[in-house]
Amino acid sequence: MANDKITTDDLRGMLDDYSPEQQMEIDAQAIRDGAKTMSDTVALLDSSLAKIQQVAEIFNQATKIDLSEETKNEIITIGKLTGKEAADAFREEVEPVIAKAQRRIDYISIPAPAYYCLILLLLALFGFAVAICIVNYGYWNNHFIWRITRIVSGAFVLFSILTLFLFNKGWLS
Repeated sequence: MANDKITTDDLRGMLDDYSPEQQMEIDAQAIRDGAKTMSDTVALLDSSLAKIQQVAEIFNQATKIDLSEETKNEIITIGKLTGKEAADAFREEVEPVIAKAQRRIDYISIPAPAYYCLILLLLALFGFAVAICIVNYGYWNNHFIWRITRIVSGAFVLFSILTLFLFNKGWLS
């Protein structure tokens, strides 16, 4: 549309476009057609689901198995035998492991604080024996031996108390 003149090509291009009212009518018709198709589909689905329900009931009746009491008892007996065989096989596999673990459990365990106190007692007794040997070698003074005994006993009690305190604080485990 140059210079405000309308050509035939412009008119043909305008014929291809619809007015807003025409476009709304076309859209409304498309929606009506879609709604009708959708309602037809829903009706078809409903009828199909009803048929599927009937087919499921027929299959349920067709696959139903009636067993006699003798057959039921046989199945139960076979199941018990199979379970017993499985339990025996499991026991054969597990018994060596349990026996090995039992050998490890047969030890006497003591709490960690008692262990630490016994180690301290052992060290104190070793130190006391060394002190007695030195005293017997160098001196023969009875008062010196008793003084060493008091010092070693006091150190043992002090270190035992310190060990229990540290264990209760969580610093030893």
